[in-house]
Amino acid sequence: MTLLSFLGRLARSAPSENRPSMPASTQPGINTLAAWRPWRRPVALLVILAQLAIAAQPLTVLAQPPEHAAAHPMAQGQLRRLAEWNQRMAQGRARQAQAPRTPADHARVRQERLAAIVRELRAPSSPADSTATQRRLQQRQALREALRQAARDPQALRDELHSHGQELRRRGAAPDILQRHEQALSRFEADAARYAQAAQTLLASPADAQADDAREQAALAPLQTLLTRQSVRGTAHSPAGPLPWRAPRPTPRVPAETPTAWHQNLYGDQRVRLAQAGPLTIGPLQFSHAPPAGRAPTEADLAETDEIRLTPALRAQAAALGHNPVAIHNWVRNHIDVHPTAGAIQSAQDTLDKRRGNPTDIAGLLIALLRASGIPARYQWGTIELDAASAQGWLGTQRPEAALQLLRQGGIPARGIAQGGRFSAIRLEHVWVQAYVNWAFGRGQFNATPTQHPHPNAGRNHWIPLDASLKTYDETAGLDLAAQAPLDAGALVQAMRRGATVHEAQGWIQHPDTAAALGQLDDWQRRLHAAIAAGPRGEAATVGDVLGTRRIRQEHPAVLAGTLPYVTVQPGAATAAVPSARQHRFTYRLHDGERILLTYTEKTSQLAARRL
Repeated sequence: MTLLSFLGRLARSAPSENRPSMPASTQPGINTLAAWRPWRRPVALLVILAQLAIAAQPLTVLAQPPEHAAAHPMAQGQLRRLAEWNQRMAQGRARQAQAPRTPADHARVRQERLAAIVRELRAPSSPADSTATQRRLQQRQALREALRQAARDPQALRDELHSHGQELRRRGAAPDILQRHEQALSRFEADAARYAQAAQTLLASPADAQADDAREQAALAPLQTLLTRQSVRGTAHSPAGPLPWRAPRPTPRVPAETPTAWHQNLYGDQRVRLAQAGPLTIGPLQFSHAPPAGRAPTEADLAETDEIRLTPALRAQAAALGHNPVAIHNWVRNHIDVHPTAGAIQSAQDTLDKRRGNPTDIAGLLIALLRASGIPARYQWGTIELDAASAQGWLGTQRPEAALQLLRQGGIPARGIAQGGRFSAIRLEHVWVQAYVNWAFGRGQFNATPTQHPHPNAGRNHWIPLDASLKTYDETAGLDLAAQAPLDAGALVQAMRRGATVHEAQGWIQHPDTAAALGQLDDWQRRLHAAIAAGPRGEAATVGDVLGTRRIRQEHPAVLAGTLPYVTVQPGAATAAVPSARQHRFTYRLHDGERILLTYTEKTSQLAARRL
């Protein structure tokens, strides 16, 4: 039986008389399906054939001989350009391999071989390994031979550094560059002296089974450190490689929801950090009744950190707010805009200047103002859950899915929560502040004494959670200029093409009619001005009237709430400073081929208003 006859029988296998018919009393007067009855079987047959052809298309491609395989012209062009780039890179690598090597290049090769031998000797051997003793003897002999061959390597590297210095002076390099070169030369001389001492100790020791393992390991440790430091190399960027600048990828990590996961996020291990019981005097704070163990603040809770520098501007702002935790929290919440990114990017001073920061930056500013007021404060890390409406109002999105994507785009681990078949909440990693305030009477609004806010009787103080980054916004819509004064892009393109030479295939245009294009833009500008003038504010319209505004809704509670405006799923650690894993860093490397000439790494919070 052929395929077509089989499909034909399949299309005829459901006779219409087997279908249940409507009672005569319920049938409409005009049967609109009757006219289509003769066409139903042919149409069904065509649909089945089309679906079968689509399903079998990959098989036909696989069955096609390679010499007859068709490719899209654009794909062929991309493959051809890729082949050209690969050929150029292969030629470049070949020229680099044929280039004459300097004594310093040979020295680096020997140093790498020496580093490999040292790593093998430093690695622990298993007691069950019967060949370990013989192998270690061979490694010791290879080490001493490598040290003898590398005896002149420091001088070769020193000569190269001196030649680099001469070249810098010949080209008139800036004094700070010459100073850094001299510092690098001084570090090299110090490393070379330690290298020579370790090599002398190893060469003087026996290489047989009677060798002192402890003394040998003591000499190998600094040698391994020096060789590792000198063997760091850069990778030359190829034209086909990815550029370092890109849009941030959304983080795929889900928020931490256990104490162990939070310790791993903040510290990279699972060690538990014990709380420290405070003494009667903690920095400038005086206590008549000591805080209980595990609840006491420490001097670190009042100290400066990388992100928290108590600058004169921060101290002045804290004084203007009366050194009061209620006023400080209200001011930061009502005046600092938030953008959803993860980690410490700015310093507290930078956040104060810009009036904008992410939750970590805003927490840093709040802590800085509290510490400038003599109030202990900490970062509190944890996982929270926001209902969908609060998340949308916080981030300014129309849908909770957009809010979730915005959080992930900023590197914040987050996931959606569904309930009853709808998107109900977002669970995310967050940071807020714990402040040690006079709580028992006044809920933080009064100082305990004229000189300090926390009460001398520590039983009246509490660690109170504060979050100045979560806020609501009032939004106003702007003018719909796209509808009132649309830009006719087609007319603009046609105006530019008049009298121009256009090559569609290669994607270029020559001698465009710029005067005609400017005329189109001038006309659009006049229509925009007329649309703005016809708006509610007329000629007095501001940028906010035209584009719309988004302002923080002001709130001025008289006392601290003592609770957070969301559900805390899992609190993490409370830290006096931002952990290293949560600090953003900027790294600049200068390469000469495969060698690193300069490496500079600094936390981004330290780079504000500084020249690189």
